[in-house]
Order: sequence, then C-alpha cells, then structure tokens
Amino acid sequence: MTGDNRRPTDRTVIRPTPGGWPTGGSAANAQHPPAASPAWGSGPFTATPPVAVSRNPLLAAASDLLAFINHVRELRTAPDVQRLREQTEQIVQAFQKQLKHVQLPADMVDTADYAACITVDDIVMNTPWGRQSNWSQQSIVSKRHKETFGGARFYEDLQRLKQEPGRNALLLELMYVCLSLGFQGPLRMQSSGLVDIARLREDLFQLIRPHGQTGGDLSPHWRGASEAVRQAASSVPAVATVFIALAVMVSLFLGLRLSLGAQTDTLLDRLAAAPGHERTFINRPPPPPLLPPPDGTSVKISRFLEAEIRERLVTVTESVGQITIRLHDAGLFASGSDRMEGRFQPVLERVAAALEEEPGRIVVVGHTDDVPISTARFRSNWELSRARAGTVRDLLSSRLSVPARLSAEGQADTNPLVPNTSPANRERNRRIDIILITGGAG
Repeated sequence: MTGDNRRPTDRTVIRPTPGGWPTGGSAANAQHPPAASPAWGSGPFTATPPVAVSRNPLLAAASDLLAFINHVRELRTAPDVQRLREQTEQIVQAFQKQLKHVQLPADMVDTADYAACITVDDIVMNTPWGRQSNWSQQSIVSKRHKETFGGARFYEDLQRLKQEPGRNALLLELMYVCLSLGFQGPLRMQSSGLVDIARLREDLFQLIRPHGQTGGDLSPHWRGASEAVRQAASSVPAVATVFIALAVMVSLFLGLRLSLGAQTDTLLDRLAAAPGHERTFINRPPPPPLLPPPDGTSVKISRFLEAEIRERLVTVTESVGQITIRLHDAGLFASGSDRMEGRFQPVLERVAAALEEEPGRIVVVGHTDDVPISTARFRSNWELSRARAGTVRDLLSSRLSVPARLSAEGQADTNPLVPNTSPANRERNRRIDIILITGGAG
C-alpha cells in the first residue's frame, strides 16, 4: 500500500488452504513438494515422502515399495537382475528409514518390515526370469532378517496379529495389501494354496473393514434435497463411465495378450522345426543296456530310490557325463499349471537326499507335449515348461546344502521321447528331467 513504510518481510501474508483442510505436514514439506521418482530401472531411486494425512502410516511409508512390487510382478521380459536388486535395496532402505518415523512399537515396525521384504522376494522369485536368477542366494529378507527364503513367518505373524485386530489394524492392512499383490510363500506349493489365500484375504477384509469405515452422518437431513439430487446426478454417470472404461481396457489387454501368446508359440515352434532341429524316430530294437560298475553313481541313486522306481514315479538313466532322474507327469502337475501336487513333495525330498551326496551341477529341465497353450499366465508351452522346472528347482534347492548347484530351463515340446500321436505318448513326453552332470561315465 502507498505510504506504508514497513519492510516487505514485516507484512503478514495469508495463504489460503485449498478446501479449508489442514495439510498435516510441516512448512518445509509444503514449500518443497516431493520429487517424482525416476522410471523403474533407470538410475537411483528417490523415495517419495509419505503423505502425512494418510489414515495408515505404514501404508504411507510403504507406498513406493508397494508400487515397485506391483511393477515387478508385471514384468514379462527379464531385466538386469543385479541392477534390479540394487534398486530394490534402495527402495527398501528408504522404506525402513521412513518406518523409524512411525510412532509404533518396535516389534510392530519389525513385523511390517519383514512382511514387505518377504513380499518382494516372493514376487521376484516366482517370475519366469526370477526363478533363473541367483536372487534366492541374496534375498532381501535374508540380508535384513537373517532368514532363508520361505515366508512361513508371514503367516505365523498374521495368525498372531489376528488375535488382537483392534490393536494390530495397521499391520493387518499392510499384510492384506501384500497378499493382494500376490504374496503366497509356502502356500504356493500346496494344491489348495490359492483357495486358502482367498479365504484368508476375505477373513482379513472382515477384520480390517471396521477400521476403515467412518461413522455415518449424525442427521440424515443435514443437506438440502436439491444438493442430494445434484450430487446423485453428477456422481452416478461418472462412476459408471469409469467402470465401463476399465472393463474395456481389461478386455483389450487380455485379448492382445492371448493373441501375442499364440503368435509367440507359433514362432518358437517354427524355430524348433528349422533345418537341423528335426528328430527322426526309427523303429529298431534298443541296444542291450550297459552294466555300470558296482559302485557307480547311478547304481547308488537307483538303490536309494528303489521304492520310487518300483512305484513308477521316477526312472534313473545314465549316459556319458550325466545321470537323469526322470519324474513322470502323471498327476505331478494339474493341466496348464506349474503348481506341483502336494503328494509328490516326499518324492522330491527323496530325490534331493539322493543328490546331496553326489557332486556335480544339477539342471532341471521341463518338457510338455505338443498341445498348444495360451492362458493369462502362460502364453506358450515354453513358459509353462520353464515354470514347472522352476517349481521343482525351488523345492530341491530348499533341501540341498548348496542350492547354487541348481538351474532350470524349459524345452516345451522340442525334445519328445516318442511321437505325439496318442494320449499315452503325450503323457510320456510330459515330464521333468533332473540331470546330474558328472563329467564322465557314472
């Protein structure tokens, strides 16, 4: 104002707050909005400060980490795993730093940290590219909580927290989000795992729903009738439009995904059938088997697995430089699934015990028949065979003292034992081969 001799810094400045609500943050936070996080996999990660007005401070602190987990589980091509691990550790460290500012008991903070870390490991280890990496030897939860990859503690903590849902509502919400993002842990190996997780999520939802609901209006007539009519008229079309658009996008995505999977399968089959890859089957009597030396490795393994061989669950064969333990597919996996039936777990435990004392690298190879597959999860037999081999590898690695010996690969229908001309032949070709590389004759 003209004639006002006060300095500019002495004047009172009134800044209106949008909507009239308090921001819940400090002045420093108001003056410096959070910087946008860089794209995944491009440079160091900068954590976004949690929203101060969030109803659940644990979810606010974990927002960047949860968004990162959701992105990782959607990756279809193999990233640079080492760089991904470094970026994951940066995001986890930022999450742990923000947890220090949450006013909760130390045991709750530790439980939240474990739940988030094991979810990262579980999601990564169950992607097609994660199974073939060494992530399990350098998992996030093993570095932070000194625990080997498994996740049984997640469900133990969950059962304990459910005893006092009112006191543990914040933690229960975080664990509900982890389950919704795809954490399965040891339930992944059970035939009823998905059903159990769905039931567990429903129970959790019923527990945390009262925490998330707000009280109703004190008076049903506090707002005028014209306002109610205007609000209903404006909100219903908007909501309907959002749901219709979402349904169209989901349908388009699934259609394109299935179409791409079919084209990929066709291309891979053509590559496998290219000159130099043909397989000719000649009907001739098999040569007499070579008798291995009495103390040969294959003989020791065959004797150890005598009961399983007698029940036709496995066969043991030997060739120059390698011994193959073949798991027959009859009931091993459900059709189109990489989840192994629980009754076969003891068989794999016996196989692991047989391999524990034998030196050498172990390669798990998955094979399918020639019937094409194209589902939302597996776009081709290549992905299905690789996923099944990864399931067997993961179970064996949990039983071997040196898991680094193991690797997994899928060969789809490119290496059949017999022509795929009948259901019986296709069943023979669906198998898992566990190959011990001995470097010489058994």
